[in-house]
Amino acid sequence: MCDLVHLHVHTEYSLLDGASRIGALMERAQRLGMSAIALSDHGNLFAVPKFYTEAEKYGLKPIIGCEFYIVEGDSFTRDKTLYHQLLLAKDEEGWRNLLYLSSVSFQEGFYYKPRIHKGLLAAYRRGLIATTGCLASEINQKLLHGQIQEAEAVFRFYLDLFGEDYYIELQDHTLREQYETARILLQWARKYGVKVIGTNDVHYTCREDAELHDLLLAIQTGTTADDPKRLRFTDDQGRLNPHFYLKSQAEMEAMPLFAQHPEALRQTREVAEKCTLQLDFRRPLVLPRYPIPPEFADMDAYLAHLAYQGVRVRYGALSPQVKERLEHELRIIRQMGFAGYFLIVADFVQEAKRRGVWVGPGRGSAAGSLVAYALGITDVDPLAYQLLFERFLNPERVSPPDIDIDFDDEGREEVIRYVQEKYGAQNVAQIITYGTMGIKTAIRDVGRVLGVPLAEVNRLASLIPNKPNITWGSALDPAENPKAFFLKAELEREGTLTQKVLTLAAQLEGLTRHTGVHAAGVIIAPDELWKYVPLALATREGETRQVITQWDGPDCESVGLLKMDFLGLKTLSILKTAVELVHKLYPDRPQLNLEELPLDDPQTWALFQEGRTIGIFQFESEGMQKYLKQLRPTCMEDLVAMNALYRPGPMENIPAFIRRKHGEEPVTYPDPRLKPILENTYGIMVYQEQIMQIAQVMAGYSLAEADLLRRAMGKKKKEIMDQQRVVFVERAVAQGTDPQVAEEVFDTMARFAEYGFNKSHAVAYSLLAYRTAYLKAHYPAAYMAAVLTHHAEDSEKVGFFLQEARSMGLEILPPCVNTSEVRFSVPAEGQIRFGLGAIKHLGEKLAQAIVEERRRGGAFRNAFDFAVRMSRHGLNKKSFESLCYAGALDALVEGAREYLLEEANRQLILDYAASVNRPVQVQASLFDAATWAPPPPPPLRTPNRRLSLPERLRQEREYIGFFLSSHPLDDYQELIQQTDLLTDASLYLSAESPSCPPVLRCAALLMDVDERRSRQGRPYARLTFEDKVGSFVLTVFAPQWEQWAPRLQGRMGEPFCLEVELVQRPDAAPEWRLRSVDTLPNALQGFIPAITLEWDLAQLSSQDQLQDLLYLIQQHAGTIPVFFLLHYRRSSPVLLQTEWRLHYSPSLSESLAHLGVLLRTDVRP
Repeated sequence: MCDLVHLHVHTEYSLLDGASRIGALMERAQRLGMSAIALSDHGNLFAVPKFYTEAEKYGLKPIIGCEFYIVEGDSFTRDKTLYHQLLLAKDEEGWRNLLYLSSVSFQEGFYYKPRIHKGLLAAYRRGLIATTGCLASEINQKLLHGQIQEAEAVFRFYLDLFGEDYYIELQDHTLREQYETARILLQWARKYGVKVIGTNDVHYTCREDAELHDLLLAIQTGTTADDPKRLRFTDDQGRLNPHFYLKSQAEMEAMPLFAQHPEALRQTREVAEKCTLQLDFRRPLVLPRYPIPPEFADMDAYLAHLAYQGVRVRYGALSPQVKERLEHELRIIRQMGFAGYFLIVADFVQEAKRRGVWVGPGRGSAAGSLVAYALGITDVDPLAYQLLFERFLNPERVSPPDIDIDFDDEGREEVIRYVQEKYGAQNVAQIITYGTMGIKTAIRDVGRVLGVPLAEVNRLASLIPNKPNITWGSALDPAENPKAFFLKAELEREGTLTQKVLTLAAQLEGLTRHTGVHAAGVIIAPDELWKYVPLALATREGETRQVITQWDGPDCESVGLLKMDFLGLKTLSILKTAVELVHKLYPDRPQLNLEELPLDDPQTWALFQEGRTIGIFQFESEGMQKYLKQLRPTCMEDLVAMNALYRPGPMENIPAFIRRKHGEEPVTYPDPRLKPILENTYGIMVYQEQIMQIAQVMAGYSLAEADLLRRAMGKKKKEIMDQQRVVFVERAVAQGTDPQVAEEVFDTMARFAEYGFNKSHAVAYSLLAYRTAYLKAHYPAAYMAAVLTHHAEDSEKVGFFLQEARSMGLEILPPCVNTSEVRFSVPAEGQIRFGLGAIKHLGEKLAQAIVEERRRGGAFRNAFDFAVRMSRHGLNKKSFESLCYAGALDALVEGAREYLLEEANRQLILDYAASVNRPVQVQASLFDAATWAPPPPPPLRTPNRRLSLPERLRQEREYIGFFLSSHPLDDYQELIQQTDLLTDASLYLSAESPSCPPVLRCAALLMDVDERRSRQGRPYARLTFEDKVGSFVLTVFAPQWEQWAPRLQGRMGEPFCLEVELVQRPDAAPEWRLRSVDTLPNALQGFIPAITLEWDLAQLSSQDQLQDLLYLIQQHAGTIPVFFLLHYRRSSPVLLQTEWRLHYSPSLSESLAHLGVLLRTDVRP
């Protein structure tokens, strides 16, 4: 047995400092014959659950500790000076003190690092072992600075605190400073009778990991490998020091310091033997205390009372079916001890509704509970949809219930605040998440540290697919990555920098990199949370202090804590906003109650049947629209089934489902008893609940047993499946089923169980979808304004939804400081007014101030009045400019956009506002403010140019994020339609498009040209185009790029005509390639046989006007024949053929219009 126990060990949870993966650490410790190992991460207890359980798995005794950051003195100051202090927990009391100290270090002591002070340590020292620490400890730092007496005083302080649990710690990484401090520490050991232990400051698992750890430090500090000043673990000669790994006993004994003092290594076992702490990570659920009225004996009785109250409200008189189901559920809840759980959830859901927070109709399997429905937790009738309680809570699989609740985005925080108020802020916290290093991130980090040019790093990163959670292994798999061949080729280029980048990145993949906050998870404890889990802060610097756990959700649950998911759902925010807008539009009507909507509304079903589901929750994808048109749903069961089927796997059953609904394919059942179960899905197994019901009906399973069978089937483990098959067939035969039929049904169930969907969830979310569709069908302006409001941060989506709103016949009004709200609003049915809060560079705070000032002081009279009033609320040059360019001030100045384009005019207005506001502020003491009147505004300078439509659109694009007045392609709309060019090709070119033709001709704007060079040094480019619906990227390789570059460079924002083809390659995924490209005006010339210029001679006949017309014709000379169509008073129009030839463009049409000349084109078929 090895005498050495490593007591100073950092894992990957010493973020970007420790490079030891816990599993690899334990494997090596076991292989080296060690009996125990300690955890001592820097400043946190993040790793404790995983470290403890993994150590036990490898037969190692886990010793739990932390290397704290400690400051001098008995209080916290804003001083960056801090030291390292190792503390190990001996027993339960020591563990509680570790929990407290770690929590306080974040909540009270955080200043760049989580810190404790000596006063805290003195108060919470019991049950802890302390050492003199590494070179960064206070004692060693004072020794290295020649402060020997001060160091000895600190030593005596710790000795007085910890007595026999204080040890002198020696480390030997071949560093001169360690030998210097060891000499004095050994003298003190003899002088004070303190035992000595030998440790290695473990930061990585094996010696060969030294370079990886060095890289990690550079990533942490944002430096490069060749930066001479960066943080490194070096030897006395400045070279990389490879001694900070988990050494064997022999390797430790070979170090000079331990060769002289071998007892230091042996005495580590004494420390290990002192540590008897045992932690339990399989604790039962511990619920917070829920107060119940005194007339009820216990929480079960109170829950039953509320449940019976609720079902009477839901159903009226209780039928035997309702009563039997309710009693069944209450019996299981009572048996499993979860009454408190339901009461807690019901309480905060009802409080949320009282506070005006919108709550979803249900989520997940909880929608299958009648008790949840009765308590108002869900809004889905489980009996009406044949939903199963055992899918949610199974008495034969003892695990806590899991009710996830959807709230509107803005109300979610309000509910969390209520829970904190109810159960105590110290008992409630949000949950930490650990961000790991993805392979793409690792490539970018390594490339930066090694000084690889950014273009080369981007090229290497582009070899990894843009898939969530893509791993190095799957990136090398051709089935997962079309570029796997190229990735392997780079990896095999021996001795190259790119090979080094990829090799190191692969080693970094999966290491814990940073922490975050879980999007929904909240922990609620019966007592102060630090007594169960260590706590941290999510917001270190800033106005709010967000308390979070140091352990993730599963680890918190493993010690018995209640985890609730408070999810923010944008759809609920959209519904809430839409209903508010409807009420503002029709204040005399009763407010809409979406829970009472009729589920047979013809307009709503027409919307689904016609596939007009853009903006409809869960049903808006292009593929879903296609299937809805084919299905023509007529009832909720159809929607629920489509919701469940439209996902990878079951999607292949959609065509059969559609055919069967329309009677084009017979509906069959393997056994007549299955008809009631499968009838609503036309004989196709769609839901997990159907599998459970089939097992119940055919084989006599209880629903609890059937749920276990469903779970076993979903895992696809052959041995378990074989066992389950025998049991199922035997029981089915005993129920009178033919053995062959039983085998066939089992196979079908097993196949569907792999991807069968939870019907409870599908029902709840389909109900939500129906509500969104109802609003879109009946209140289109209010609904689309709400959709736009809650996507305002995404300009591409706003453009997409604006296009949909326009296609619905809605009028989109521009932003205006006198009529706009902060959000999108509905001034009248059929109109949507752009919100001020969506204007770029303005900010929601100033937008809100504009609206409030308008309500307080009335409409703004002119630009000067606006500037005077709003300068008091933070209006500055930049925000004023944003409002001008966005068109929000157009109503305040005649020809406002042209006038306010002049910087001199904008400055004149702001200067005037400053001069008016200054006397109000400064001269109030000299004059009576009531008699002082501001001087009249000065005249604005006449603009020297008019604003063209293309320029107006460019400004809208920059300051609003998209084209509002019109779209640049609208100028060509008639020609585009007649030449069959697509203006929504981005739908087809997206990866989500289920089907598309192999060649597309489309019109789009060129938005970006990203030029690059291949490994052979040849130029290529990634071109970003944007059409009326979205954007797409096409890569153009040499030699095409060399040919097309002059045509495309420097033409950002201009329209082009593209022809793209889908290229199929045997070794890669299909890819869209650009086959030809030309400017849109050029491409359209060949389709225009003639241009007719039409005008009235009475309006345009002067010499100057005709000269202007002639100039325009000469400036736009081209190849298209020109005709004049002349009108004069009441005479018949005269058509004249001319010798001129023109090149068509919208700018020509606009310029002619200013002269009163109408340009008409006749497109050749």
